[in-house]
Amino acid sequence: QQDNMQLAWYIATDSNEQDSESVVIIFLQLFVTVANFVSVSLYVSVDLNKFVVSRYVEGNKRMWHADSNTQCKVRSAALIDEVGTVSHVFSDKTGTLTQNVMQFRKCSISGVAYGRGTTEIGRARLARLGGAVAAAVTSATTSSGAEGENNMSPVNFDGPELDAVLQGPSGDRHREACVNFFQLLALCHTVVVEEIDGVKRLSASSPDESALVAAATHFGIEFVNKQHGKVVVKDRLTTGKEVERTFDLLEVLEFTSARKRMSVIVSDPSTKKVKLLSKGADNIMMGLLKVDKETAELKAKTERDMEGHANDGLRTLVLAEKELEETAYAAWSEKYRAALTSVVELEKKDKEVPNLIDSLLDEMERDLTLLGSTAIEDKLQMGVPRAIADLNRAGVATWVLTGDKEETAINIAHACELFDTKTHVHIFNNKEEQSAAQVTSLMTKKAMEAEADVVSGDDSSKHGIVIDGEVISLVFSSPDAQLALLNLSRRCHSLVACRCAPSQKAQLVLLVKNNVK
Repeated sequence: QQDNMQLAWYIATDSNEQDSESVVIIFLQLFVTVANFVSVSLYVSVDLNKFVVSRYVEGNKRMWHADSNTQCKVRSAALIDEVGTVSHVFSDKTGTLTQNVMQFRKCSISGVAYGRGTTEIGRARLARLGGAVAAAVTSATTSSGAEGENNMSPVNFDGPELDAVLQGPSGDRHREACVNFFQLLALCHTVVVEEIDGVKRLSASSPDESALVAAATHFGIEFVNKQHGKVVVKDRLTTGKEVERTFDLLEVLEFTSARKRMSVIVSDPSTKKVKLLSKGADNIMMGLLKVDKETAELKAKTERDMEGHANDGLRTLVLAEKELEETAYAAWSEKYRAALTSVVELEKKDKEVPNLIDSLLDEMERDLTLLGSTAIEDKLQMGVPRAIADLNRAGVATWVLTGDKEETAINIAHACELFDTKTHVHIFNNKEEQSAAQVTSLMTKKAMEAEADVVSGDDSSKHGIVIDGEVISLVFSSPDAQLALLNLSRRCHSLVACRCAPSQKAQLVLLVKNNVK
C-alpha cells in the first residue's frame, strides 16, 4: 500500500494537506485525468455540428412556406438532439392534417341525397379500390364539381336537382322539408355577425357553423343578426319573396364534447309555434329520433347517404326538430332554470357526474323528427401524405385522434398515406366489442398476428389500428385492456382514433407517454 501511495504522488492523501489550495489542485488534476477520456474538443465539435445542422434545416427548401415567403427558423439547437428520441407523433385532423377551411358540398334531405362531384379524399378511395375504373369515374365526377378545387367559398355545391325542388310549388311536401332544413341551419347556431370596414362577415367558434349558416344564405334564408333574445333572418325561400322574419330565441342548449350536439328552442310569432331545432353527430342524434315505421325508413335512407358522404371524406351532421306545446315547454323551462341556479347541480355538472341539468336536456331532446344531414369538406393540407410517409420510413408511429365518424376517418387515413393498400387495418368499434374483457382478448389476438408477420420476415405487411370512442372508454376501464392496446400498438405503424372526445385524446397521449420509453 505504501509503495502504491508513493507511485500515485499526484493524489493527496494527507488530511492535513486538504486546504483550499489543494482542493483547486485536485480539481485541476481530475480535469487533466478525465480529459484523456472525454476530449475538451468534443464539446466544441458537438456544438459545431448542431450549428451546421440548424443551418441545413433553415436552408432546406422543403421547409419553406411559399404563401408567406417564410423559411424555417431554428430557435433552439438543443431540439435537434430531441428529434432523434421521438417515437410517436400525435395529431388532430382538423387544422393539422386538413386546412380547417370548411365548404358545404352535399346534403341529404328527407331521404334524398343532393350534391354532385367528388373530393380529393373520395378520388383517393376510388383509386385505391378500382384502379383504371376509378380514373374514369374521377374524370366524370370532377368535371361536374362545383367551381373546381380552388374554390374557397364556404359553399361549394353543385346540385341542380335541389334548385329545381326549391323553385317548385310552395305546397309540395318535400319542398317544405327542404325549407325546414335550411331554416334550421339559419337558426340553430352560435354564429355572430361582425362588421369590419363596412363588410359584414360571420364569426363562429367553429368554421363548420359558418359554412352551414352560409349554406342557408346560399339557398335563400339569410341570418341577419341575433340580439336581445331575437333572431332576425331574411327569408326569400318560403314564399319566393324576400321577407324579414324575427324569431324569439327561448333557449340555447349548448354543444359539449360529451353531448356531441346543440339545440335551440325558438318561437315563431307569425305562426305561434314553438320548436326545438337540433343538430349533432349521427351516432348520438339517431338514438334521439321518435320510433315509428316512417322514421325508421327515413333513418335508413339518411344513413345510406351519410355513408356515401363519409366515403368522400366529408364531415357529416344530422339535423332534427320537434314541435313543442307551450304548456309543456313552460313546465320544462321552469325546472331547467331552477336547475341552472342550483349550486349543487352545477358542481355535479362540472365534475361530469349525473345531474339534473343534463337529465332535463335529455328529456327535451328526444322523440325528434329527422330532417336530414349535411356534408362538409375540409381539404387536406399540401404535403401531408409525403410528411406522414417520411415519418413512417423513420420508424415514428403516427396516431391521428379525431372526432369524425369511422368511415370518414379511415378514408382520410388512406388519402394521407397513413394506411396504404398493404396495411392490415384492425378495427375496434362498438358494433362488435361489448366489454373490456372482449376488447382485451381481441387485441391480444391481433397483436399475436402482427408479431407472426414480424417473425416470418414479411416486411411488406404493415398493421394499423382504428378504434372508436366507445371502445376507448372500455380500454381505460381496465388495466389489462390498456396493456393489450399498448402491446398491439407497438406492432403497428399507425393508429386512428375516431369519435374521440378531447378527454380521450389526452388519455391516449398519457398512456403512451407513461409506458413507452
